[in-house]
Amino acid sequence: MTTDGIRTNLSKYVKRAGITRSVAPHSFRRFYAKHSALNGIDIFSLQRILGHADITTTRRYIQLDKDDLISQHNHFSPLGNVLQTKRHKITPH
Repeated sequence: MTTDGIRTNLSKYVKRAGITRSVAPHSFRRFYAKHSALNGIDIFSLQRILGHADITTTRRYIQLDKDDLISQHNHFSPLGNVLQTKRHKITPH
């Protein structure tokens, strides 16, 4: 497979799927990086998987939007975990 072959095939499949926005092969790489980070991979492992020499390049790949930050905060917040644990321990009398 060549780079041009990948782009040509991707373009063909995007048209068949009726996708109107621009989709490039690099989009999949960014999607993979961001969603790997959201699922808990550490940034150093991700850096090696992506083959980045500099961690700042990897950090640019995983820019999170507001909704991502809220979701991560809700999932990993120590206070949220304490409150959730207390709720489970409360039993009706």
